[in-house]
Amino acid sequence: MRQAPQEATADPGFQIAPMIDVVFVIMLFFMVMAGAVKVEHELKTTLPGNAETAQETEMPDEVTIGVAESGQVTINEDPVGSPQDKELTGL
Repeated sequence: MRQAPQEATADPGFQIAPMIDVVFVIMLFFMVMAGAVKVEHELKTTLPGNAETAQETEMPDEVTIGVAESGQVTINEDPVGSPQDKELTGL
């Protein structure tokens, strides 16, 4: 059986046509997106800010609970109960 002679593959060189296609697609994308972008003041949105409220909201006081190694429980540095109090150990 006779094999067909193999042709030498020629180096096609630098192909610029695919690169031009990609550049055109990217340029088209940016042109379309530039037309779709609206300026922020055209959106007519109301963003939350420092709006004045009719009544001042009072934040609750911070409560600090501490438990010493001896078992003494303190709330805001004031001792509560005794270290032998069994109800406090359930907390």
